[in-house]
Amino acid sequence: MDLQNAFVLHRRPFKESSLLIDFFTINDGKIALVGRAGRGRKNSQSAILQPFTLLNIAYAGKGGLKSMRQVEAVSNSLPLTGKHLYASFYLNELLYRLLASEQANPELFSHYQHALLALAKREPLEPLLRAFELNLMQCLGNIGALSYCADTMDAVFPERMYKYVPHVGIVPSIYKVAVGSSFLGKDLLAFEQRQFNPENLAAAKRFCRQILLPYLGNKPLKSRELFVNKPLKNR
Repeated sequence: MDLQNAFVLHRRPFKESSLLIDFFTINDGKIALVGRAGRGRKNSQSAILQPFTLLNIAYAGKGGLKSMRQVEAVSNSLPLTGKHLYASFYLNELLYRLLASEQANPELFSHYQHALLALAKREPLEPLLRAFELNLMQCLGNIGALSYCADTMDAVFPERMYKYVPHVGIVPSIYKVAVGSSFLGKDLLAFEQRQFNPENLAAAKRFCRQILLPYLGNKPLKSRELFVNKPLKNR
């Protein structure tokens, strides 16, 4: 059994004394495992199997549900609180909803780990979340580069207007104002470089909502409700 780095995305009770745990692993992507560790927090393995803790895991089985054979904490759980904790649950929900099972994506794993560390350091939320959303969608191949038009392969010019078409990409826009699905070229070029500032953050949020919508569907994200129902100062 080979150990590999993993994070818990989601866990729920399974049968009498087990857990069904969805992991995001560096070598196998998202994978669901049965952990026979008991559900009480006094159980050492159950206490380890928490979100936002870097783990080493090993599992066995072919097809269907596989069984976790070994788990150990690589580091302590990250010190996440307030809105930064809510944002971490948002990242987990995006991965849980959008990742296909057992498809390795080590680059995305690295982006996720970096985002969690930045959240633990209480870095500004909006640029961090927009960068992760873009990294996620590009790592999954759901959007292409933002520096050229998908239909003509012409370069995106900073002073021109463009729009995002789902499942197609960036194309020229007939509109003269950056509203709805239209965006200024210089903003798209900044998004491509993950360069966010007070002038383009609103457009970045609008853009990321649009690229995520076709893949998330109409089912609301539960983690977004945390920001609405439990407002906290970003301290």
